[in-house]
Amino acid sequence: MGRLEKYDTVEAMVDAAIDTWTGMLRDSDKFDKGNKAAGRRVRKALQVAKKEADHIRKFITAKTKRVGGDGG
Repeated sequence: MGRLEKYDTVEAMVDAAIDTWTGMLRDSDKFDKGNKAAGRRVRKALQVAKKEADHIRKFITAKTKRVGGDGG
C-alpha cells in the first residue's frame, strides 16, 4: 500500500506530498553544506515525490471518469 492510498481527498494527498518536499528542502540545504548522505535522501525523496504525483494524477483521472465530468 502506498503512502497516499490511505487518503480519500486530493487535498489530503497534496498535503502529504508537501511533507515530502519539506523534508527534501531541509536535506537539500544539508547537501549544499557538504553532507553527502543528505543528497542520497533527496534523491530517494524525489523518487517518492514522483510516485506521489503519479498517484494523485491517477486518483483525479479515475474520479473524473467515475463522475462522468469533462475534467474542468
